[in-house]
Amino acid sequence: MIRKRFFTRICHILISISLLTIFTFKTSAQTAKYIGLEPGTFLQHWLVLGPIPAFQDESTIKDFDAQKAAFEQELSPAEEYDDIYEGKSVQISGKIYLWKYLDSDDKIVDLDKLYNGADYATAYACADIQMANPEKVLF
Repeated sequence: MIRKRFFTRICHILISISLLTIFTFKTSAQTAKYIGLEPGTFLQHWLVLGPIPAFQDESTIKDFDAQKAAFEQELSPAEEYDDIYEGKSVQISGKIYLWKYLDSDDKIVDLDKLYNGADYATAYACADIQMANPEKVLF
């Protein structure tokens, strides 16, 4: 009985240390979290993922129907976007991408500039906005 309690206590301590380590790692990364929104302000903190090429084979780029299909396709399951943080990896079409923190000095996020004008590519930008009450807002 004493051994069982001791073992249980050690397991609880190890789990607590593990959770503390995970929490510390995740909070050390930059987040794009907003608590409420101020009217007339711009969202300048984002987590971005990309660029993700729309085509594996460049010979299909000139085909308009292939372009339309490529950009209508969801690249990754929605559950991949739960609990996003800087450094979180996502596998898309066999390649690993990492979410990166972006702090825009301007009122826009210029993904074209950020990704050096990558053509035929998709990018994601994510921000966590927490509101006390439901509201209509303009993005």
